[in-house]
Amino acid sequence: MNSSAMKDGLTARELRAAWALLAVPLGVVFWLPNEARVLWISVTALPWLLGVALLAGGDSAARAAQNVGLAVSDTSLRISAVVILLLLFLIDHVFSLSAALFVLIWGGLALLILAARCAAVRFRAVILAGMTTAAALGVALLATEFVLRSPAVAKRLGPLDETAAWRDRYDSLSAGNIFGFRSRYETVESDSAIRRIAVLGDSFTWGDKIAKTDSTWPALLEDELRRRLPGGGVEVINMAQRGYTTANEAEVLRRLGWQFEPSVVIIQFFVNDALPSGPNLARRGGEWLMPRRSILPARFRSGSVASSALLGLLEGRLNALLNGSRPYLRFEELYREDAHGWRQARDAMREIAESAASREVPALLVLFPHLVPGSWSPETYPLREIHAKVAAHAEAVGFHVLDLTVQFAERGGDWRRWWATPYDSHPGLAAHAAAAVAIADELLAKGLFPIAAANLPQNLEDGQASE
Repeated sequence: MNSSAMKDGLTARELRAAWALLAVPLGVVFWLPNEARVLWISVTALPWLLGVALLAGGDSAARAAQNVGLAVSDTSLRISAVVILLLLFLIDHVFSLSAALFVLIWGGLALLILAARCAAVRFRAVILAGMTTAAALGVALLATEFVLRSPAVAKRLGPLDETAAWRDRYDSLSAGNIFGFRSRYETVESDSAIRRIAVLGDSFTWGDKIAKTDSTWPALLEDELRRRLPGGGVEVINMAQRGYTTANEAEVLRRLGWQFEPSVVIIQFFVNDALPSGPNLARRGGEWLMPRRSILPARFRSGSVASSALLGLLEGRLNALLNGSRPYLRFEELYREDAHGWRQARDAMREIAESAASREVPALLVLFPHLVPGSWSPETYPLREIHAKVAAHAEAVGFHVLDLTVQFAERGGDWRRWWATPYDSHPGLAAHAAAAVAIADELLAKGLFPIAAANLPQNLEDGQASE
């Protein structure tokens, strides 16, 4: 641009041409396939059309062009323009190209309106104030993100990077197991002197947020039984997988579990195990029952913001607010008599119990409580009616039932102390240890775990004989 043009500002024609060119990237990016494409085209086309209408007027277009041209010749505003470009590149990296263009078109409309309506001095002051505010906000957000990602804070709040890091904290036992079990056992054949327990369940049994397999309750149960029954060979095979429903567990037992010829089958049950399931281990996730709402649309989440600790914290608070103070009560919807998932869970329990009975193998259903914050008794536990319904059906079809609510309630205190981490309510090390002891007590007290008499300690053999 020559010096006279710089002095006099841009022409209205040049400004109109620049605004018209914005339609090209907007059209290319927002025309891409998306489930809300029509909506996004509309919300980006609207400010562009408003800008076209504003620039169509002779006086407003001339004033806007003059103010924008003068801004180019102002050193402070040139720096502001560089800051704007840097912010747009930052938005592109942190959020997405769609987000950068969205901010560009709406921000550009705001600048056009200011340029067309304000005097040059006022226009300059508003631009500088806006850039200062944007820069300060950006620094504050980055500082907050840094604090939330610090190890001390992350281990309490559980941002995405912290939870994702658990992939590397688990031992490699399940990765090396031919069946994908979190178990040291993968050979179907076993010594006739060995008594096996097949354990099926979900993340509570797999050991979510438990780094070492030896610290999960199935492994601790094996240790407990071997300690109490010296000389008796025991193998506890953990066939659980995170996210499994009772219907999934019945399928695993049918297709694979019985090949291990277990002497006892234990099914661990949690309140979300009645989610709808399908063949080939298909199942719905918990979001089906309690959907998570996002603050940012999917188009704006393809960048590094997807792992943002601040965004995760804000969305967690939002969902906690929307789900109410007692979100766990939503599980009651799963247990209506006509609920598809509950029918599948009932059928699965019946299949497991009948297949166990046909093999003369005891089947034990272990109910793990939801570790709801607060101090609970078996009578005040919020989901006791669901437990009662599940236990009644399980006993009716032939299961022995152990409800661990009693064991956790007996120890008192806030049930958060049983959590695996301050941000994750899966059972932690102490909870797994308590469960293993309670299950061992149940197996031996009810005579559910057969051990050859020759291998029993004399005092236990005499005790069983007296019964």
